[in-house]
Amino acid sequence: MWSFLSGRSNSTLHSIDFPLQALQDAISTGNESNVWKVLRQQRIRNELIHSTTTHKVPRDAQQQKCNVFTCVQAAVQENLPRVVLAMYRFNQDDVRLATWYALYRLKSDQKVKL
Repeated sequence: MWSFLSGRSNSTLHSIDFPLQALQDAISTGNESNVWKVLRQQRIRNELIHSTTTHKVPRDAQQQKCNVFTCVQAAVQENLPRVVLAMYRFNQDDVRLATWYALYRLKSDQKVKL
């Protein structure tokens, strides 16, 4: 009866707990068309709106934490401002704060390199 679960990979199981992992993976490619495909999914948009993974810690040590903040940071690092604006439409408060923090970190990291 539960045979459909046996065929799932670890990444699929992680995406159940962290649906924004797909968005972050798409952002990491630097290809906006990949990001738009992911943003069309209702589950991703709901997760952006409700941000339920903000304080969720991954069970697996190899799994990276993935939430609105990490997705915004990835979009800033990949220089995808339209993606940040799209996320902002769904969750203004968290994306505003995450953008400020990502830009602050980017500026701080650049100062350290100099």
